[in-house]
Amino acid sequence: MILLSLMFTESMKSLLTSVTSKVSAFEFYHCVACQSDNTGVKPIKDQYSWCNLKALKQAGHGHDPAGVSATKEGEIMVLCSACPHPGKNMPETLEDVSPGNQWIYSLFLAINANFHLKCQLVSSDDKDPGLSQGWGYFIKESNYKVNCVSHNTVNMADTKSSKGLAATGVGTVVCARHDMRLANGVRDLQKGEKYLNMDYIVFSTLSRFSSIPSHKKLWHRHSTIQVFHSEFHLATHIAACQTTFSFNWSPYVGRTDREVPECSWANINRVAVSTKEMAPGSR
Repeated sequence: MILLSLMFTESMKSLLTSVTSKVSAFEFYHCVACQSDNTGVKPIKDQYSWCNLKALKQAGHGHDPAGVSATKEGEIMVLCSACPHPGKNMPETLEDVSPGNQWIYSLFLAINANFHLKCQLVSSDDKDPGLSQGWGYFIKESNYKVNCVSHNTVNMADTKSSKGLAATGVGTVVCARHDMRLANGVRDLQKGEKYLNMDYIVFSTLSRFSSIPSHKKLWHRHSTIQVFHSEFHLATHIAACQTTFSFNWSPYVGRTDREVPECSWANINRVAVSTKEMAPGSR
């Protein structure tokens, strides 16, 4: 219990230091290391590798007989326990569920972007690659850049609105009811909230729920997909939108919390100054 208490205390110190003084995790770690040994005789251990191994261990992949490389996309993140997961909190199929009750297993997603979380063009993927590409919440960088052809950091660095930036913000897909980030539901944006980028993030998230029957053959089942606007943003739209896309006039949605992404942005924005300076792997 004493050890856990000390670990929690150090974790809180790191969080408070990052939030209040805008110091990055890298700088905080080196500050603590120098307090232990400031001679410079021994190299400071790489904390990023340790964090990566810890994430793999907690997800049950630290001692995989097939090796760490056998980890699949989205496998080291924490599942939203309220989202539908066949065989876990819902039947394997909906064939035995009456049509009138299938709405119980609906998936509620909220899509949003944050333009405070910019990132400067300080490095590259070759110099600072990620250790867990696509295994967690962020989409695999290589796949994303190949498909989102607008991602051209050289050209973007020369534009007036995004000069010197590798990313103009972050797009995300979350559980609209419980504010849980979903597997492969986060990625950097380029040149604003373009459909190209946001669509890729949405479908990457949906692919993690591909075992749910209602999400297979999506284009043939578009009638099962409903699109709504959050209450806060809906007021800025015309009257037709306010009635057509309102939660208040739609069945089977209840009193869903529609603004969960905004709540998370309010918390993470306090470390935006630190993340803005990070290279791709660290970010």
